[in-house]
Amino acid sequence: MCQRRIAFAGDVIFRQCTPMGWNGSYEKWLKTLDLIIWLDPEVIVLGHGPVCWIKGAIEMNAYLEYVREESRRWFDQGLTSLNASKRIDLGLYGEYRGPARC
Repeated sequence: MCQRRIAFAGDVIFRQCTPMGWNGSYEKWLKTLDLIIWLDPEVIVLGHGPVCWIKGAIEMNAYLEYVREESRRWFDQGLTSLNASKRIDLGLYGEYRGPARC
């Protein structure tokens, strides 16, 4: 019997495109990513994008942390969500498909 460590991540991980996070919270999303990383699967099957490995979960975690910190920085200056989203420099993530969903 062949046993493989496969995680079916659904919409928890998006590869090289801006994720849609309209429901839930960043905290729960990040905790779920931490769990996937801790499980150390051989393969991760996504809801959107190609099959990936643990690197995909690590990259998604880094992206969410980056956007959360950038958002916090602008919110602390009193900007609305819309105005903050217009000012966030996506840096390394600027090449992701669907940046308007940020």
